[in-house]
Amino acid sequence: MKKRILAILMILCIVVTGIVSGVLFKVSVIDSKELSAMATDQQQSSFDIKAKRGTIYDRNNKVLAQSTTVWDVIISPGDIEKNEPENREFICKGISDILGVKYETLTEACKDTASRYYVVKKKVDRSTVEKINNFVLKNNLNRYSVYTVENSERSYPNGTLAASVLGFVNENEEGYGIEAYYNSYLKGTDGRVITTTDAHGNAMPYDYSARYSAKDGNSLVLTIDETLQYYLEKNLEITVSQHKLANRSTGIIMNAKTGAIVAMATSPGFDPNDPSNVYFESDRLTLAKMSADKKTEEEILAKKQEIWGKQWQNKAVSELYIPGSVFKMFTCASALEEEVVSLDSTFECSGIADVAGTKIRCWNVGGHGVSNLTEAMIRSCNPAFIKIGQLLGVEKFSKYFEAF
Repeated sequence: MKKRILAILMILCIVVTGIVSGVLFKVSVIDSKELSAMATDQQQSSFDIKAKRGTIYDRNNKVLAQSTTVWDVIISPGDIEKNEPENREFICKGISDILGVKYETLTEACKDTASRYYVVKKKVDRSTVEKINNFVLKNNLNRYSVYTVENSERSYPNGTLAASVLGFVNENEEGYGIEAYYNSYLKGTDGRVITTTDAHGNAMPYDYSARYSAKDGNSLVLTIDETLQYYLEKNLEITVSQHKLANRSTGIIMNAKTGAIVAMATSPGFDPNDPSNVYFESDRLTLAKMSADKKTEEEILAKKQEIWGKQWQNKAVSELYIPGSVFKMFTCASALEEEVVSLDSTFECSGIADVAGTKIRCWNVGGHGVSNLTEAMIRSCNPAFIKIGQLLGVEKFSKYFEAF
């Protein structure tokens, strides 16, 4: 009987030893990398260092768009729960008082103890950061319970000036205009700080942290001249007001010798510091009427998106239209070069011209009568330039068009 009991005990010992050995082998060999990674994740804390977006200058190095340093205030519900749960309400009250955020919002956020990154408020200034830091130090709070992360804020010091050229960029670095076109050049590369913490959530010194510095974005110097841009925009505003234009006006000033665009504007414009505002009076009236007619939120939002698309559009480069009078100078220069007309050539305008069965009218309904080339150009006479184009011919016109 005793031998039987001893045999059973021995078998049990062998089985238990085998199970324990198997578990130890699995933990130390098979799952070692995975478990090590899990332990590292639990011990590590990290945050991004925001790269500073490049500055945009005019041709005289005057700032048109720039980024300033601001900070985001972060709380870590997980670290508060782990290291100082008794301070939870105190922390929420203190942060609420400093930032003006609802106490109830913070206490609700702290319930998510799986989170280590809850943004309390974005883009606060330096004085606010100092208040947060003083609050943490004065009350000996854990540095990972409440902290700030450096960020940047895009600003346009001249407001609406050159807005349709510059465009704008949002927090996700998505936007319009120059800001969008050169985004990869301007945005830079974010850095990162990775810190290993001890059992109490405190940072471990020396070799237990790594810092990867941010690489700031490149700057741009445009051919735009701030002063000429200002005067172009003012004159376009006057034009819109005097003629009550419904589809906005646009203008370009070019250096004729170099081709450099020194001013380009669309009016009315918008303020890239607040691009979602609606700036055109007729658009505001449309939205007000939709609201009064009790249209749905979805319908109003769809209309707003349509308005924003037009409001942010740079008409000078993105709106298609029949060039018409713009090509009269081109047609004239080509015809003179080919010697199919001269300055003394004359053209008759009765107010209408027939082109392959299509009637094309002159803007002067009564016609201009007989004009020489110079007079036809001054009067912007449609029938005269139709005749010049016909004399030049399709092949030669196309050749100069491609060369232009």
